[in-house]
Amino acid sequence: MPKARAFLCVLCGCIAGIAVRSFWPIAVPVVYGLIAGAIASFSFGLLDTRVRQRAKLNHAVVLGMMLMSFGLGIWRYDAVEFAYQDPFILGDIGPRIVLEGVVAEESQENANSLRLVIELKQIAHDQGTRPLLGRVVVYADEYPSYVYGDKLRLSGVLERPEAFDGFDYPAYLKSKGVYALMRHPQIELIQRDQGVVAYQYLLRIKQRVEQGVEEIVPEPHASLLKGLLVGSRTGIPEDLSLDLQRTGTTHIVALSGFNITIIAENIAVLMRVLHVGAVAGFWIPVICVIGFTVMTGASASIVRASIMGILVLIARREGRSYQAANAIVCAGTLMMLYDPRILRFDVGFQLSFLATFGIVYLAPIVKRYLGWFPQYFGVRENLASTLGAQASVLPTLIYYFGTLSFISPLANILVLSFIPITMAFGFAAVLAGFAASLLGMLLGGVSYALLSYELFIIHVLGSLPFASVDLGHAGFVVLVSLYGGVFLRALVSHRRTQKYRAVSGGDAVLGAR
Repeated sequence: MPKARAFLCVLCGCIAGIAVRSFWPIAVPVVYGLIAGAIASFSFGLLDTRVRQRAKLNHAVVLGMMLMSFGLGIWRYDAVEFAYQDPFILGDIGPRIVLEGVVAEESQENANSLRLVIELKQIAHDQGTRPLLGRVVVYADEYPSYVYGDKLRLSGVLERPEAFDGFDYPAYLKSKGVYALMRHPQIELIQRDQGVVAYQYLLRIKQRVEQGVEEIVPEPHASLLKGLLVGSRTGIPEDLSLDLQRTGTTHIVALSGFNITIIAENIAVLMRVLHVGAVAGFWIPVICVIGFTVMTGASASIVRASIMGILVLIARREGRSYQAANAIVCAGTLMMLYDPRILRFDVGFQLSFLATFGIVYLAPIVKRYLGWFPQYFGVRENLASTLGAQASVLPTLIYYFGTLSFISPLANILVLSFIPITMAFGFAAVLAGFAASLLGMLLGGVSYALLSYELFIIHVLGSLPFASVDLGHAGFVVLVSLYGGVFLRALVSHRRTQKYRAVSGGDAVLGAR
């Protein structure tokens, strides 16, 4: 087996170990059995004298390394789980207590409450005061508002999170280091600006962009543009939110990995259409993605999605999908080794990982069937990338949201191609508005026209009676079935390509003779 393919197999073994451990506990004897099997297989492979006579690795050696990496994935998940255990706070659930902590993430406005994630510092109750580490999610009243870095004193009752609608909410919160909830406590502001200074500045940039958007376009256009630029979903009307869900376009306002990957790819296509040089055509999209990441607050999930988007650009630049697969899987494996819980609980990571593979592997397959489609302004290539990414993430979206949108491909085709230019004009209008309000409003007029088109398409398609169907708990069956079909289709296409290359190579040799 070639070393590049062996390396890919080892990485997949590690991912498989993390995936299995994410859902089921693994007994220690099983881990010992894996180690023993790995050593036996590896030793057997090394005894083969043919291995030392060629650069390739035999299957026994690769199997041994895969078993070892499988065990590594299990061990790493257990190590992180142990490190984040917080038995103290679980013992304080029930009676009324007083907590002190700092708002650790950007606050989120829900329907009638403000969601805060509090990094705890100490706890006070009848037995006295003691230091306390861990996090709690607090649902506070809408007013007064609190922001990242505020140090608060909270008086209330801790609750255990409970699962709902088949979603393992306690496990999800646990993956974020959160073990308890507190609803509508009494809150006292102790001190401001106690967070990381750099992150506070990033959030202020994001808030300033939101304010700039509100100054150049009206609602609901402003809510959609804020969602596109900084991922803010505050203020999105309920009917628009429903239309986004029915048309399968919710990801455009969610800063998902799919969204960022598509943006990076579409900007790269635009550079090629404009005949920008190879160096500038690569670095301009990279700088755009990095700037987008900084502008949106540079949260961990957005950084991971941006890395995947940049890997798409690298894969396009190199033009070698095999090396691209190793790079993408290697990046994903390193992210999972750092925090293995993202494989199961971070939807943004899942979407960015899948969308990246869809663009690299499925988009070329889709493009073969789009020969009839016009190539003006890179429309065909953008369409192939969009459909390839859509095919790869659609089963996951169905699994999480339980809704199958029949018009999702059409809606995304009609909308996604305009998203990068909408974001470009929107961002330019916001920057211009900081310097001169009139100039910002003029550029905002272009953004308004584009947003009006996108809102019109989403509303019309979302209003169709057959737009979507609720699958309920059948989502997992659909997930497995669709990914099975996508994998088989990609495998058949890959084998046909390899066969064609082999035949072409043979014809070339015969022609040379």
